[in-house]
Amino acid sequence: MPSKYDREKQAKRAAMSSFFGGALEYYDFYIYTSAAALIFPTLFFSKELGTSSATLASLATLGVGYLARPVGAIVFGHIGDRVGRKSVLVATLALMGVATTVIGFLPTYESVGVLAPALLVVCRLAQGLSAGAETTGASTISMESAPPGRRAQYTAWTQNGNYAGFILASIAWLGASAMPRDVLLSWGWRIPFLASILVALVAFIVRRKLIEPEISAENVKDNAEKSRKPPLVDVFRSHPWQVLRTALVLFQGVGLTIVFGFGLTYATQPQYGIELPYTTMLWVAIVSNATAIVAHPLYGKLSDRIGRRPVMIFGMLGTAVMGFAYFAAVTARNVPAIFLCGILLTGVTLAATTGVFMTFLGGFSPTIAAALIDGTNWLPAAWIIAGAFVIAAAAVFTAPETGKTPLEDLGQNPSRRQSERKGAL
Repeated sequence: MPSKYDREKQAKRAAMSSFFGGALEYYDFYIYTSAAALIFPTLFFSKELGTSSATLASLATLGVGYLARPVGAIVFGHIGDRVGRKSVLVATLALMGVATTVIGFLPTYESVGVLAPALLVVCRLAQGLSAGAETTGASTISMESAPPGRRAQYTAWTQNGNYAGFILASIAWLGASAMPRDVLLSWGWRIPFLASILVALVAFIVRRKLIEPEISAENVKDNAEKSRKPPLVDVFRSHPWQVLRTALVLFQGVGLTIVFGFGLTYATQPQYGIELPYTTMLWVAIVSNATAIVAHPLYGKLSDRIGRRPVMIFGMLGTAVMGFAYFAAVTARNVPAIFLCGILLTGVTLAATTGVFMTFLGGFSPTIAAALIDGTNWLPAAWIIAGAFVIAAAAVFTAPETGKTPLEDLGQNPSRRQSERKGAL
């Protein structure tokens, strides 16, 4: 039995592993997001499509990754239950690193025609599988390693890694955007993708030292002895309402991808008439996400004290309102207001959700928003954000509070837990 000091050390190591792993995964995920909005429409699609249609097609490839995310979470989650979290988390790093590096070597439409976007979609699918597995696995191992009563504080570092990845991606594109436009389109855009090798190396070194949580090791042994089949069907049969509620909570991914995916396109691309400097919007992203990194552990600590539901509902309803303010500021080209709304949206309201970041359902929402918006009529995007977060907040409101529930009791019926405890007395 490890001592309290050893458990605390292991929990911190798991949290840091999740942070660096999340930074890699979402650095890769978000350099693709930026490229899909700004670079890929020109390089990977026929000029005959025109600017608007090429942008829609490029944003659609962004959504493909979200289709693969739940598959990655289910498949790799089951493997993690059978062989342990550490092995799976190392594998997800390798998959994401390879997929992103390959994008940096892909030929463009001018060279190989329709094969170029086809290869891009394959790499994006691989990214989606990896990201789904990473978010699920890293959050689980952080939660399983965390001391009692402090699960949210430690799990918040997985989200911090995701936001750090966004910052790293923004910094990488700041450097690339300093190049002349012809250089950026010829070879400069490849550098942020190839640089993922360096991030992967740091994350891999940290993750090698990870120790399998005690509860995970027990589950691996139990599953091996019982030779269990994939539990997905059993989950749907035994917990149908919980599955439905989780799906509704994950509607927040619709709003998130509009803010981070379509929002960048809307602010910078000429067809929407705003044409803010790309570097300005990158700095908005950097400052806003840096604020979120500070806020995440604080919200985690707060939810450990007062419960998950009030914190998440505050964040979701706040984001539903802030979406309108953010797009209004962008449309007005009011840079100070854009920074303020970006900080409030990302660093104050979004950070309060401290949950699953995006889902396959949200992946195609930038494409939908781009198709609905005509010129500077930004209201459809804001209403999609508001609707998604209100639905998510309603689902959270109906969920049972688990802030004070012991880890081993999660997912069990409350009356069953009470009867088992009485029988043990």
